Amino acid sequence: SIRGTMNKPKILFYDIETTPLQAWIWHLGKQYIRHPQLIKEYSFTKIICITYCWNDGKPAKALVWDQSKQNCDSVVSRFDEIIKDADFTVGKNSDRFDLKHINTNRMLAGLPGMPEWRLYTEDLEKQIRKHFNFSSNSLDYVSELLGYGGKEKMDFGDWIDIVTNNSNAKKSLKKMVSYGLKDVEDTRVIWDKLLPHLTPKWNYATIKNLGLIC
Repeated sequence: SIRGTMNKPKILFYDIETTPLQAWIWHLGKQYIRHPQLIKEYSFTKIICITYCWNDGKPAKALVWDQSKQNCDSVVSRFDEIIKDADFTVGKNSDRFDLKHINTNRMLAGLPGMPEWRLYTEDLEKQIRKHFNFSSNSLDYVSELLGYGGKEKMDFGDWIDIVTNNSNAKKSLKKMVSYGLKDVEDTRVIWDKLLPHLTPKWNYATIKNLGLIC
């Protein structure tokens, strides 16, 4: 279970990158694609990497799947142990995307469930939508607006390189990890910048008094 202690709260920021689905289709354009059209090997979304950092100012780290086997079970298992050491976790659009994809891959891998995790999560996306009226709520836009440089650039072709494991896969995977590291570090600095204006599940004054933010 998660520690949940307020003696010295540890806040974990995280972000995931996932595989696209693949399907057989009859034509281009707007259409409904149903599950029998999915290609078996790509019929659910796998996690390519999870990047994370703590509220200690240290550089972010990455957990990366086994590229040759394209298996992310160990990534999810290792990240679960990291979650257990956190008092709170923060992601960007994480309640709708990251958390659910991690839960799905955890369940399919037969790993122990962590339903209590949701009690200790915060979503930067929800907080931004609740308290601000930015022209865009995307991480790229907010990062650029606040002077953090925006997201690093990735092309859809980079994802294709990785999932097809072609000759560019190693280069594209390295690019994706760098992309994820920048995303999670942006999530951390944006959260810290906006925190005095937010209403997180935990008490801002309590954390400030403990010296975890300036």
